Amino acid sequence: AAAEQALAGRLWDLVFIDADHSYDAVTQDLQLWTPRATKVVSGHDYCRSHLSVVEAVNQVVERERHHLFLGPDYVYYWPVPQE
Repeated sequence: AAAEQALAGRLWDLVFIDADHSYDAVTQDLQLWTPRATKVVSGHDYCRSHLSVVEAVNQVVERERHHLFLGPDYVYYWPVPQE
């Protein structure tokens, strides 16, 4: 919440999510930060040992029809559609 207030209205080329790994926290982070990304949304720990991250990311990707990419070290990312 403090970060949200400090960065209110700012947009970023890249948003990287790697905080609390609970399903609810990841979902909340994705809801909060995804709209602020202008080029790429990315994060960490998309793996079996953090299934809550996988579930939350998959839910957003499916709902918003993003094309999910997986990188090294359990990084996930998708490009933000350009209008």
